Formats: sequence, structure tokens, C-alpha cells
Amino acid sequence: MASLFVAWSLAASLLAQAKDPEDALSVFLSDLEKAVKNTNAKNLPDRAKLEAAARQSFDRELGASALAVPKPAWDYLAKHLDSLRLGDKKFPEDPFKAERSAWMAACKSVFTKEIRGAKEPETAPSTDQLFDSTFDAVRDVDKMFPLAQALRADGIASVRAIFSQLLPKTTSTTRDAKLLYTERIARIDKVFSVTSDKEKSANTESCTLLKALAKSVLDRDLPGGKK
Repeated sequence: MASLFVAWSLAASLLAQAKDPEDALSVFLSDLEKAVKNTNAKNLPDRAKLEAAARQSFDRELGASALAVPKPAWDYLAKHLDSLRLGDKKFPEDPFKAERSAWMAACKSVFTKEIRGAKEPETAPSTDQLFDSTFDAVRDVDKMFPLAQALRADGIASVRAIFSQLLPKTTSTTRDAKLLYTERIARIDKVFSVTSDKEKSANTESCTLLKALAKSVLDRDLPGGKK
């Protein structure tokens, strides 16, 4: 009995000491900046060692972390995009390609953990609401990273992750599902046109994703559809 009490006390103590995932990410950013500051272009092996140690420490901290106050999934997306933008400023691809890559990976790890523990909405969203939120999120990513292709791809993949997590929890529309699908496709084609070569280069990824998600919503909304 005493051993169980000790084990419970230890677990409670560790939980109380657990940091929020964002705390782990902030420390990792500081460690990356120190590695860059304390080395130079001729000392890249030393910098790599410092950054590898920072990553190992981050992985441990993130694994032990817990969400202090869970937030809705879309809030975590906004925070994730802000973190990516911060890394874009601090670690331009030339000459900080390794640091930029490490930061993006850390941001993704934090985001993945956060949305798994995200706060559930008090009322289940409708498929209409989910698609509209997804559409707006893709447009925000597109505006935020018009030229940074890797960051835009990360943002769009993150939007898809939230959509996939929330879709099974939605309520189906009471409106004509097929008509809604047609309207959504028209809206996608208007906002993310792929008519010209320039538009194809800029919009194909977003256009393709949104059309696939619109089809997923249609499948769920149709009578006997996927639930």
C-alpha cells in the first residue's frame, strides 16, 4: 500500500512539473539561436553537435509535456502558423537550411501533440461549418506564405490534419448536399483558379486539397454516407 502511495505521489509530482508543449518549443528556439551565435561558418560540425543535443533535449521535454489549458484545434493551427513564420524570419533558408528544417520539424511535433489533446467543442460543428473553417484556413495559409513553398505545404497539411480529425464528429447538413457540393467546387475554382500557368503554380495544391475535402463532406452528407 505504501509503495502504491509513493508511486502515485511521484506520478502526481511529475505531472505538476510537466511543461506545456509550447514551453519546450520556446527552449528549443533559444538553443538553436545559441548554437548559431556561438559557432561560425567554419565550425559547422560543432554547430551540428549543439543542435543535435538541443533536439534530443526538446524531444524529452515534449514527451513529458502536457497541455496546460486545452484550446480548440483551429487555435492551435493559428499558433503553428505563427511559429512557422517566426522560423522563416529567424532562419532564412540561406544560410540556415539545417536550422530551418529542425525548427519546422519541432513545430510540427508540437502541433501534432496539441491537436490530439485539443478542446472538444461544446456543440458538434456541422459539415457546413467545418468546410467553411477549412476553406478560410487554407486561404490564410496561402496569404501567409505566398513564396515559401515548404512552409505553405506544411500549413496546408496541418489544415488537412484538423479537418480529418473533426469530420467524423460533425453533424450532416440539412440542405441539399449535392447542390452544396456544386457551390463549393465553384467557390474553390473562383478563389483558387488554375486557369493560367501562373495560377497553376500558385494554386494547384490548395485547389486539389479543397476539392478532395469537399468530396469527403459530400460523402458524409449523403444519405447512408460515411459517418
